[in-house]
Amino acid sequence: DADALMVHGFVNQAGRFEELAVLFPPQFAQAQFVLSSLAQWQFRPATQNGKNVKVEVLLIIPDETQ
Repeated sequence: DADALMVHGFVNQAGRFEELAVLFPPQFAQAQFVLSSLAQWQFRPATQNGKNVKVEVLLIIPDETQ
């Protein structure tokens, strides 16, 4: 078992996750459940020079079940 789940992706100009992928642990059994849950989240978009921009994110989600 892993101590944490690592997810890579982007927050787009609308503040939504896109291109999410579980990096660790490999072959995580509940990857689809986690990714579809994260896809429902929305954020205030990042801005640069007054315009919304897409940003890369790396999420580390601790395993609280242990």
